Amino acid sequence: MGYTNYWYTKPELKKAQFSSFAKDVKALLAKADVPLAFEYDQTDKPPQIDNEVVRFNGHGENGHETFMLTRKTEVSGYSSIKKMAFAFCKTARKPYDKYVTACLILAKKHFGKDIQVSSDGEMSDWQEGKKLAEQVVGKEIKFELENGE
Repeated sequence: MGYTNYWYTKPELKKAQFSSFAKDVKALLAKADVPLAFEYDQTDKPPQIDNEVVRFNGHGENGHETFMLTRKTEVSGYSSIKKMAFAFCKTARKPYDKYVTACLILAKKHFGKDIQVSSDGEMSDWQEGKKLAEQVVGKEIKFELENGE
């Protein structure tokens, strides 16, 4: 019910890296086998994928919280200790979760140490997303959750 994915990013990600990330996300979501939208209740508006923002949710009842990863993010509160911006997406394990996890795996591939990814789940919960991300890039992606940090 409360299953959530978390990430910390540097306050500003590099333009070229974000552009490459967005290109991979476009390829990923273009082949989505579940309906995706800008918001769960804005099903007539497509996901936003550009050089500044990647944003989407499941469609209608198959949506939960919106996934949004931005190139620039304000650092505040607890995240100021790490000097990184904190974000999360509670998917409740709904069908769009595999695309959230695939996006976070692609983000880790593109941004390296500039992003830290964790989850309420285990790596076994991320296998479907990992497979989707690997299909986009055409090769294996080394990825581990950073739940211990």
